[in-house]
Amino acid sequence: MCNAWNHPLGCDCGWGGGDYGGGGGASTVSNNTTIADKVLANKIANEIKDAETYPTQCWWCGEEVFYHTNGFGDSVLFDSLGSPWRVHSCWKNYWNEQRRDKNSNSVEKSLILRTLDGKQFKRLLLAGAIQSLNKEKNYAREEDVANRLGISLEELRSRYSHLYYYSGNLGNSNLIRIKLGNING
Repeated sequence: MCNAWNHPLGCDCGWGGGDYGGGGGASTVSNNTTIADKVLANKIANEIKDAETYPTQCWWCGEEVFYHTNGFGDSVLFDSLGSPWRVHSCWKNYWNEQRRDKNSNSVEKSLILRTLDGKQFKRLLLAGAIQSLNKEKNYAREEDVANRLGISLEELRSRYSHLYYYSGNLGNSNLIRIKLGNING
């Protein structure tokens, strides 16, 4: 049986061999798992690039820098090559800005979630915040949920309290859970 790598001459697996790089025709679909694996492996191989490093100019300041990518989508600008591998200051500023923007975006700004009606949207936001906190800590404090949603505790209580209930206390904090069933508002 062919393993799709070292095809014998005249192989009709559909992925190589023969004088024309394949053959097989419709009969090659008989082993779907093998073909699916081959297609996936080929797709992954085409998407992964080799690591590259080359001199270029900084997009922001125009200084001579070195662009480096590891081949998996990550990249960076270095001032010079070799130890201590100093990351170019414009690149650092760019990523610090990206982090700030990411951290300042509350869940409520999501375009996908905003397409839901008000009731679904509120419930989904609250459920997601509570669930993620429960996974991280095994409990969800009211303050943590408000923080996760990017709103104040008072705003959480005024806008969402009809969607959750108190399930206990942890110190001076209320633990909350999402209400089940049909909830208006």
